[in-house]
Amino acid sequence: MCAKTILLGAGASMDAGLPGAKELARKAYGGRERSTASVGPVEVAIGGLQFFRATTGADPFDDVDVEDVYSTLTLLSDRHAHLLAPFVSAWIPQVLAAEAAHSKTTASRFIETLADQVQNIAEGAAKNSVHRDLFDRRRTLQAFQEVIRLDTEVFRHAASDLIEQLGRHLWIHDPTRVDYLVPLLETARSEPLWIASLNYDNAIEMAAKTAGLSLDFGVGRPDGDVIFDASSEICLAKLHGSLNWENGDGGIRIAERPQRWPALIFGVENKLRIEGPYLDLLFKFRERLRMSSELVVCGYSFRDAHLNHLLLRWLGADRARMLHVVDPTLTTGDIANRVFRKRPGWDNFGNQVKVRAATTREWIEAGSPT
Repeated sequence: MCAKTILLGAGASMDAGLPGAKELARKAYGGRERSTASVGPVEVAIGGLQFFRATTGADPFDDVDVEDVYSTLTLLSDRHAHLLAPFVSAWIPQVLAAEAAHSKTTASRFIETLADQVQNIAEGAAKNSVHRDLFDRRRTLQAFQEVIRLDTEVFRHAASDLIEQLGRHLWIHDPTRVDYLVPLLETARSEPLWIASLNYDNAIEMAAKTAGLSLDFGVGRPDGDVIFDASSEICLAKLHGSLNWENGDGGIRIAERPQRWPALIFGVENKLRIEGPYLDLLFKFRERLRMSSELVVCGYSFRDAHLNHLLLRWLGADRARMLHVVDPTLTTGDIANRVFRKRPGWDNFGNQVKVRAATTREWIEAGSPT
């Protein structure tokens, strides 16, 4: 039986100066070139999310979450394949306008080239002004534009661009920004650490390098299996992938820098994926939990249903187990609502959940007490 396992969410990296999900949405949008074709789709997504919150009783003036924006863009890009698509009589004009604007830029060169070819043929074959008028360039362009299908990929392009923005804002280059994590990782010299992380950044990796500690991700094997090296001082299970992971023929390849198409799970949709190492990593986390008497959670907002289900089962299987939550804003009421969903047995579980109102840095500086 191991004593302690750690689960890190985005809040654990905010002490390194990394933005949270809402701030990240602002940064990603603010870093965009206003002349790019994908600005329109992002604005449509943000406006739709604000309207949705207003109609559901939430605060429409609150900042949007970057994962909500990404999920909205992907849903819009695939909307015609959705089972509910036949029941939607009309999409709002802004959705179609965003696609139409992109269609003009992507199709115009093709249309103009084809129109030139048609006109050249017509001028060579026509014998009078009537025939030349039939193949007038302006009219030909208009005809092709009317039949050209709108480019529904514009929302997918915007979603991909949003992923690229993550690498600019979530990758740490200065090791001094993660100094606060080093004392926690130093404890691995006496007892190996097992950390599960929901983050895509390199905060733990950077701190481990600074401390000179060995770290294993459990991925990167030629056969694609997820296996952690028992001799490693730190096992880091990045449950949702990483910005420097890339899908390869034999599994995950780990690079030094963020990749253009990183292997990660992003968005608010179902995060249980059978493709890639994510399900195997989740199973490894579940196995580790079974051997743990304590779980320390730092900076996780308890919004992933599948993880909450694991935690609920883990606590219920042994009433001696303890869940320690480190967060400056979360309360036991938040956890009761999000994990236990106000179940009648919450009073029993409540004795197993302890909340410490502190940032990850403050918790570590206090000696990581539980």
